[in-house]
Amino acid sequence: MDGESVKKSLRSVLQSNQGGVPIGWLQADYRSMCGELIPYTRLGYPVLMDYLRTIPSVVRMEHRMGEPEVYNVELVQSRLSELLAKHWHGMWLSKLPGVDLDIFSQTIPPEALDKLDTWTHICSVRLHSCRSHGIK
Repeated sequence: MDGESVKKSLRSVLQSNQGGVPIGWLQADYRSMCGELIPYTRLGYPVLMDYLRTIPSVVRMEHRMGEPEVYNVELVQSRLSELLAKHWHGMWLSKLPGVDLDIFSQTIPPEALDKLDTWTHICSVRLHSCRSHGIK
């Protein structure tokens, strides 16, 4: 399986785990879907996490309770775009996780909230004078 096929398969695996998944589960889900473990060594990486760090457009990592978890970047960005289309006037950043949970029954991964200011193709983050953040 080539690198692009692996990326496509990872997107599919993560699509069914919208809130993110521990690394061990990612391997197990990938294996049940593709019939093999993620072939990171064939792609030239000694450790799975090293490979995952090289494909940030597909998967992002965060640590929850000390264990690394991964989430589907495209899915989170798609949900955020849809959510902001419904709230075109913008919203407070602190309200975003609750609104996302209400609409999609999923929460935005905390690391994704930290990355919002870099996703300028989706939203803009403004710092208001009272030091609160708003997104639009």
